[in-house]
Amino acid sequence: MIVAALTMIVGILGALAQADIKRMLSFTLISHIGYLVFGLSLTSIIGMAATIFYVAHHITIQTTLFLVTGLIERRAGTSNVDRLGSLAKISPVLAVLFLLPALNLA
Repeated sequence: MIVAALTMIVGILGALAQADIKRMLSFTLISHIGYLVFGLSLTSIIGMAATIFYVAHHITIQTTLFLVTGLIERRAGTSNVDRLGSLAKISPVLAVLFLLPALNLA
């Protein structure tokens, strides 16, 4: 369980230090591996079932976020948060496409 907690903490702290969306998503992936390890560490049928469900959910959401990030990068020319400016005003559809899975992941 300590390994799971450390993985979650390191992943989130790494994500907070990033300015690029793709790098942020990669670090949150590391953090969520901690959740998977935690589910496996329960060594029960319920823990295993929850881990399998979480893997399926996380793959779907994380893939969606990476795909939308590619669309953002294509539209804005960058995936750096500091340079995106008012992308939500320019392309509200992309903002919603990113917001929904991001909230789901949170």
